[in-house]
Amino acid sequence: CIKYANERTKIKSLLRKYEKDIQSQDVKSVSIIVVTKYFRNELIPEYLLISTIAHELCHYTHGFNSPLTRSYKYPHQGSVVKKEMKKRGLGNILRRSDDWLAKNWIQIITYRD
Repeated sequence: CIKYANERTKIKSLLRKYEKDIQSQDVKSVSIIVVTKYFRNELIPEYLLISTIAHELCHYTHGFNSPLTRSYKYPHQGSVVKKEMKKRGLGNILRRSDDWLAKNWIQIITYRD
C-alpha cells in the first residue's frame, strides 16, 4: 500500500482507516509505504518517485517492516540498498535521483505558496 503523507499522517491512523481492507487480506502482515507530500509537486521528476519506492521495496525484500527474514542488522548496512537497486537495473535512476535531490531538494522543501 503506498500513500502520500501530510502534516497529520500517522501510521496508526492509516491502519485504522484501512482496517477492513487489511483484515480482508489473506496475509495478516501488511506493509505501508508512506511518501512525502512534497512528491505532489509537479516539479518532482517521475524517476525520483520510482527511485524512492524502489528504495523502500529494497528494505522490504531485506526483511525490514515485512514478513520476510531480515537479511541485515541495519537497513543501510554496507550500502545494501544502493547495491540492490544497481543489481536490479536501477543504477541510472538512482544516480539521476541523487543528482536531482542534491541540486533541487532544498528549494522544494522551503518553497511557500
